[in-house]
Amino acid sequence: MERISGAALELTAMVTTGMKAVLVATRVAQVWMQESAVMTETPVDDFSQIRQA
Repeated sequence: MERISGAALELTAMVTTGMKAVLVATRVAQVWMQESAVMTETPVDDFSQIRQA
């Protein structure tokens, strides 16, 4: 029984870490898109339309 709950805790920790990594990656991607949009003078709205499509 203890072994099962230990494995469940490990799995939960892995999933949590994975979700955090995805959130960080998403945030970095958003910031990078905004930066490149400013550099190329492309409206950021174009990127949000692409993301919604």
